[in-house]
Amino acid sequence: MKNKKVVNKDEILKDIKDQDAVNKIIDLCLWYQMEDSHRWMEMIDLQIKNCNLQIEFLLDNKPFWFQKKKLDEHNKKIDELENKIADYYKQIEEVEMIEKMQRAIKSDEIKE
Repeated sequence: MKNKKVVNKDEILKDIKDQDAVNKIIDLCLWYQMEDSHRWMEMIDLQIKNCNLQIEFLLDNKPFWFQKKKLDEHNKKIDELENKIADYYKQIEEVEMIEKMQRAIKSDEIKE
């Protein structure tokens, strides 16, 4: 003999409501994560602008050609700032990739 499980309508409705709540929580988490990504990108953009301003300042106050030590330090500072900018652009690419994945997940949920 097979035991048949009796399913109550109230249990099914409760499960549906629970699933709806879970979906809303997931949507909320995704939304906050997307907002966090946008703010992170804005912060990185500000850091890039800051480095560019520092480079402009260094170029405006470049030492004379006969000041070898100062000129070497000056060039090293510019190289460091350019390396920082390259690192910031790498971080932006990572954040953009995360946003693309989030949009793909979101579009899949909308289709369902």
